[in-house]
Amino acid sequence: MAKYIIKRILYMFLVLFIVVSTTFIMIHSIPGDPLTATVENLPEATRANYYARYGLDQPLMVQLFRFWKLFLTEGSLGESLKFPGRLAEEFIVKYAPISFQLGIWGLVIGVTLGMLLGINAALHKNKLPDYFGTFVALLGTCIPAFVLAALVQYFFTVKHKWFPTAGWGGAIYYVLPVLCMTLSPVATYCRYMKSSVLDVINQDYILTAESKGLPRGKIIWRHVMRNTLMPIVTMLAPSVAGLLGGSFIIESMFAIPGLGTYFVKAINSRDYTMVVAMNFLFTATYVFSLLVVDLLYLVIDPRVRLEVKQNRRAVASNVPSEN
Repeated sequence: MAKYIIKRILYMFLVLFIVVSTTFIMIHSIPGDPLTATVENLPEATRANYYARYGLDQPLMVQLFRFWKLFLTEGSLGESLKFPGRLAEEFIVKYAPISFQLGIWGLVIGVTLGMLLGINAALHKNKLPDYFGTFVALLGTCIPAFVLAALVQYFFTVKHKWFPTAGWGGAIYYVLPVLCMTLSPVATYCRYMKSSVLDVINQDYILTAESKGLPRGKIIWRHVMRNTLMPIVTMLAPSVAGLLGGSFIIESMFAIPGLGTYFVKAINSRDYTMVVAMNFLFTATYVFSLLVVDLLYLVIDPRVRLEVKQNRRAVASNVPSEN
């Protein structure tokens, strides 16, 4: 088991290194640089000092080496080009909690409602709960986040003035952004949960449990839910990564000071350091969530534990004897 976990962790760091390095090379390969407009009217010596300060006068591979060296030795992702004197990790520490709060509320509510709608739709196939779940799934799939945000802003803030149009503060500022971020996961998890439950309830062991007279609620909780969690757990990895990356449009439309807003500004201003640093955070979140999903497989599905043990025994049997 320890070998399995160590192997997954090594893969995690390898993927992180490849993705961040690729992003670094691609963003720096775009023609031009972010300092041109700032230093074009300065003396040549001053301009050279600016480029040397950020290492932009060095070859691309040298810049990439310096980036990883700085991170591994000092734990820093570099200084922002748009905000001189401020490190990228300062922005992450300050604004990531806001994006996480929005994302967590949207994901928890979305996953919970989606699973409940999906289970109810599967257990009442071709009836009103099924039609309602299908309608919600289609609605969440077809309506883009920015369209939903514009609609709720008009209805709840302009027409009825029940909530603030934009800004950030108390709990009242959470309602509309979280509502906009909830519809998509509700639709996604409703579809997958309905499909998984329909597949499980037609299995022989469910029919056997029913024939033994087990209560329907107990069958659903003990047998159906446990065996439908695997695809749901698999989907959690990209969903968790979306806690940060999926709220860009919502944060911009509601003027929320989260990472999404600053990521958009960093791209527009070509702030290389901030773009790479935020991509580092998003990638790290994603690969770590994949690691957690792999570990959850071991807990939920005994077949995965059995496969790990069998692989370990196979490796041990292939080791030549000292005799």
